[in-house]
Amino acid sequence: MTARKTAARVQGISSAWLVLLPVVWGLVPTLSWATLPQIAPGDLGMTRPLEMFGTAVLAVSVAHMAWPLGDEAPWLSSVSARGAARQRVGRFMALSGLCAVAAAVTGLVLVRAGVDPAHFVGVGLLLWALAAAGAVTLGRRAAAVLPVGLMLISSRAHLIPWDKNVVFNEMATGPLWALAVACLAGAGVAFAYWGEGIARREVRSA
Repeated sequence: MTARKTAARVQGISSAWLVLLPVVWGLVPTLSWATLPQIAPGDLGMTRPLEMFGTAVLAVSVAHMAWPLGDEAPWLSSVSARGAARQRVGRFMALSGLCAVAAAVTGLVLVRAGVDPAHFVGVGLLLWALAAAGAVTLGRRAAAVLPVGLMLISSRAHLIPWDKNVVFNEMATGPLWALAVACLAGAGVAFAYWGEGIARREVRSA
């Protein structure tokens, strides 16, 4: 086994993870036929292309992306903290880029349904940042907690004012991207310094 394959296996990039990657992202357009209960105020007279079950599944898709944030051999990273931080920055950026590409491709598939790809990618990156933050604080097994929580709150009418509902309101693309970039920066810095939650606790208890 080469050093690159060994490093990938240590970080959780297994064959199973790679096989499931297109599956979990493919569920988004596949389930787009099922609509969610109305979220936008009915008196606006606007289309609501994102109010579909596929958008909710996006939270699970990005949570799957967080598995390689883990570390199967955390004691190796603890030997060189500075080198480990640089490696984690590269890993986070690579996974963020992969998430952006996957969201863009999925958004383009959903163009016929009226979805704005730019907004869809912004939602994907915001959820990904929350998944990464969850992996840092709770561990990668709980990476879905924050993105699923945001999706549940955003999909309930009146819990978030419509003009501030950056997930489903396509008129809020600007604020959505500002929030996504800020969350990405915060999650990236947190992951670089502290790493994934389970690995960090294993090192402390060793």
